[in-house]
Amino acid sequence: MTEDNSLILREIMLGDKTDKLSLGNQSFIPLKIFLEKDAWQFHEENIAKTFVLVDSANAGARIYGYITLTCSAIELEDGQRPAHPARASRYPAYPSVKIARLAIDVCMRGSGYGKQLIDFAIAHVTDKIMLHVGCRFLIVDSKQESIKFYEKAGFMLVNSDNNKNSENPMMYIDLHLFNNN
Repeated sequence: MTEDNSLILREIMLGDKTDKLSLGNQSFIPLKIFLEKDAWQFHEENIAKTFVLVDSANAGARIYGYITLTCSAIELEDGQRPAHPARASRYPAYPSVKIARLAIDVCMRGSGYGKQLIDFAIAHVTDKIMLHVGCRFLIVDSKQESIKFYEKAGFMLVNSDNNKNSENPMMYIDLHLFNNN
């Protein structure tokens, strides 16, 4: 890491050191495999966009964390659906952006970078996407061990027994609360 401990967030670049990310937990191996094998190609082919925490604006930088965003939809239970406009509340699914992956290097955990990646996703969606496309929610399929992290960041569990008991329960934030347009 740089001497002044400053990191920047930017789009992934070909040549970034994707193999240096250390996640420290076996259950997080799929996050590392995605970064090493798929993130760049998915980014280039507009399947999912990956933004990396690095110590350099140039290609070839060491990655200390990343977030991957993609389009999605969420099905909400009664009582969790938007009340307004009334006609929209009858739809079973609502447009959303999904945090497909989020990971922070084990050496950086607890320093606030995970929350900063979520804040970036909220700002990115509300400032750039919601201006042009209907999108109401930011969602994530959380690992069970990450639920508390996402709750602390403002996410709520989809209120169904199947979801709460699943290996990767869906959580959401209503972006309408952040939209100032």
